[in-house]
Amino acid sequence: MKIKKLINIFFSPSFLIFCLIGILNTLIHLAVYNLVITIPFISIYLLVIIGNTLAFITASLFSYWANATFTYKQKASKLSFSLAMLTFIIRLLLSDLIIHLFNLIIEKENWLFLRPWAPLPATALLIPLQFLVFNKIFTSSQVLKKTLE
Repeated sequence: MKIKKLINIFFSPSFLIFCLIGILNTLIHLAVYNLVITIPFISIYLLVIIGNTLAFITASLFSYWANATFTYKQKASKLSFSLAMLTFIIRLLLSDLIIHLFNLIIEKENWLFLRPWAPLPATALLIPLQFLVFNKIFTSSQVLKKTLE
């Protein structure tokens, strides 16, 4: 029963919209990230973390607005925004860890041409989890809002 429910969730129109927003979100993330990692005279390891963090914040704000508006068709609320930002903070920490590990591999194997794409493995791993969490956030906050009215 759980498998069928997951299949229905991941093959729904809302997941397709979420993925399209995710593509735009990833492009925003990559643009900011690659802009930051080109700053000269600063350790690349520090730039990777700073770049990913700034890119993540920018992309997360866009993601929240776009998903609230287009995927879940809801107005932004303090509750859903707070819960989304909490999930984004957790995702940022996981993302920074994954990107750091990926960059260690890039350095060790001397695959420097992959550095601009370092955020992609983290994104690929974390997007499906974020979709499930966003479903909970937006459906729960809508139910709570109706209960309080």
